[in-house]
Amino acid sequence: MTPYQKRYGGLPVDTNVVPNEFIENLLGRSTQRKFNGKPLDPGVLELLIAAAQSAPSSGMLQTWSVIALTTPEEKAKLFATTQASPSNTQIIGGIDSHNMVAIKSSAVVLIWLADLSRLKVILDSVEVDDRTQSQPTFAEYHLKAIVDATIAAQTFYMAAETMGILGTYCGAIRQLPIEFLEKEFNLPKYTFPVFGTIHGYCDIKDTTVKPRLPNEIVLHHGTYNKVQSVDEFQKYNTVHTRNISTNVSSYESRVVERLKPTYTKEYIGDSLRHMGFDFK
Repeated sequence: MTPYQKRYGGLPVDTNVVPNEFIENLLGRSTQRKFNGKPLDPGVLELLIAAAQSAPSSGMLQTWSVIALTTPEEKAKLFATTQASPSNTQIIGGIDSHNMVAIKSSAVVLIWLADLSRLKVILDSVEVDDRTQSQPTFAEYHLKAIVDATIAAQTFYMAAETMGILGTYCGAIRQLPIEFLEKEFNLPKYTFPVFGTIHGYCDIKDTTVKPRLPNEIVLHHGTYNKVQSVDEFQKYNTVHTRNISTNVSSYESRVVERLKPTYTKEYIGDSLRHMGFDFK
């Protein structure tokens, strides 16, 4: 089975195009949640951040920042118990225990921020009209910052993999109480943690390749073709449950499971507004 076919769970791939080595590595990418604790060599983090900064930035505004946690003490902040949520749960552990293992054994945890705070400082320091002064409160710039942070993070991720530094994304960062993040990491207004990434070295690499939706469902030629019925997921379901360790029986079941209402997810809108991301 080729890496191209494996990405779709072994379903046929109707193409004669042969992926190059870089694309084959992408097709074989798998999430790593257990590392050996080896730290990054001096200068490696800074080099990879330079690679991330080489990613495109809308208008060259460079509206992202990143917080790096490398010591056990820094990473331990993410396991604190907080009174900020009704359930008073352990922050990361209460959301996903796999994240706890990954964070504790990692070389570095990165918190990627959409960051408009620098723009606000500049606008506050010069004479501009009220309309210009209010631009950082508008959805367009919030979206720019989120996109910038996401592109930078993925660039960092791929660059790190070329150096044998593997990782996983951590969306649970976004669900932490914003007041906790604001206090513990000194976040100014007009910043927001979009997600975390966790990186490190692995003694044994997890080579599980989780099948993705068939190409014809996500690739639209010329115009969007809406899925008309869940029956269109049946081909995917034949490989989804066979290749993913899960207690759900289909893609539809997984969607329902993952979209169950929780306080941490419903709190995101309030968190965004609290930090100035009110999407006017």
